[in-house]
Order: sequence, then C-alpha cells, then structure tokens
Amino acid sequence: MKEVKGVLGIVFSRKKNEFFFLILHRVLNWQGWEFPKGRIDGKEKEENALTRELEEETGLKKIKVLKKVNARLNFSTGKEWRTNNVYLVQADMNEEINLLQEIIEHDSFKWAKENEVLKLLSFENQKEVFAKALIEIKKLFN
Repeated sequence: MKEVKGVLGIVFSRKKNEFFFLILHRVLNWQGWEFPKGRIDGKEKEENALTRELEEETGLKKIKVLKKVNARLNFSTGKEWRTNNVYLVQADMNEEINLLQEIIEHDSFKWAKENEVLKLLSFENQKEVFAKALIEIKKLFN
C-alpha cells in the first residue's frame, strides 16, 4: 500500500477566554465531521502544505501556525496509508469560510466548543489527536 504524507490543522479561535474549533462536514467519499487536512505535494514543506490546504478547503488566509503537536493521524483509504502530522493553527472565527471547490469535499462547517467537537468528530483517531492538541493549547494560553 502506498504511503502518503499529509497535514491536519486543529484550527481554533479564542473569544474572551473560550476556545472555538473549526470542524468541517465531509461529503466526499464518506459523511461526517473532521478537521481540515490534506496531502503534502511533492517536496512541499509541511507548513506550506498546511496553509495551502486550509486556504483550499476553507478560504482562510489570516492564520497563524503556532506549533506542531506531538501526534499523528494515521488511517487507510483502502488504496493508501495516510500519515498526517498535526498542527495548532490560530484563526479569526469572523473571517469568512468558503467551502466552494472544484470538487466538493465539505458541505458545511462549524466553530464548536471542545465538548461539541468531541461529540461530532466521526473518528476516534481524530478525537485522540484533538485531546493531545488541547493539552498544548492550554500550555500556550495559561
């Protein structure tokens, strides 16, 4: 099975002392909630792939990549084995989200609080990387 490297962004916005996380509702190949993610093209650097994927999937341009989390999201598509490094990304939840792409991957989005994210995420492995990311976020903002 071919291995494909990628990135996943835990995108969050801070309003007063509350954190809101961007999750996307996927409709391409399966249906459910996930974090923005995508493959690294060729010799592209991880952070460049991350900012490109976020802009392609959400339209977000005003982002700040804070750090790489010590976590990986691994999964199989049936044809490929995907390994995604996880990053914390700060954004402004007032910036417009645009999900329109040539091929529609996502049909809606939500800025959700921690508990709602955990309820909505479709896969356990995304919940696990989210838990690790939360620890890092709390270290950064305490």
